[in-house]
Amino acid sequence: RLVEAVALASATGAAVEVVTALASVKPRQLTAALEAGLSRLTVSLHTLDPERFRELYGFSTLDDMLGKLEMVLAWRDRRGYSLTVDLAFVAMDRNLDELQRIASFAAQCNIPVVAVHPVISRDPLPLGEVAERSPDGMLENGFRERLLDAVTTTRRVVPDVALQLSSSELSSISRLDGHSRLWPGPLPAGAKIGGCDQSPFDTVHVL
Repeated sequence: RLVEAVALASATGAAVEVVTALASVKPRQLTAALEAGLSRLTVSLHTLDPERFRELYGFSTLDDMLGKLEMVLAWRDRRGYSLTVDLAFVAMDRNLDELQRIASFAAQCNIPVVAVHPVISRDPLPLGEVAERSPDGMLENGFRERLLDAVTTTRRVVPDVALQLSSSELSSISRLDGHSRLWPGPLPAGAKIGGCDQSPFDTVHVL
């Protein structure tokens, strides 16, 4: 019922976003969702290697995904419609070497943004334990440094594509004072929560 959901949300005047692996969506359903008023499509692309694609995704093929992405981009360019298309890259030890390649691919496709998400631990996880995180769930220091190095290099080599870091774990932690600011992790003694970056009164996430 994806198409009906997009149409219903779009009819309220809301900006409607969908995050998808894309390879699992039928072409007819994808086109219908675009026609129904989709505002933004984020494609989860973690590799451009066919063998690694099968390992990470467990279904479909890289060619199938890229074919559907090409269809979306052609639809966007043909319609002149204000559809935003971007990529989401889940960073792992096994694919960190591909960040620059994926950013270059985005530039070739006129996709202006790649969001970088450090892998998170979920149970069950078919790919095995998340070695990139320590037992307390925080990013392992070595992986964090390798990821930041990869981001710095990619930004220098592919300056036309914006790399957006989704995790506050990749930002320098400043000191808290009397002014509200983003703060990852446990609050220090005496600190209070001043707001939420995703207010339940302004946003709805359907997973």
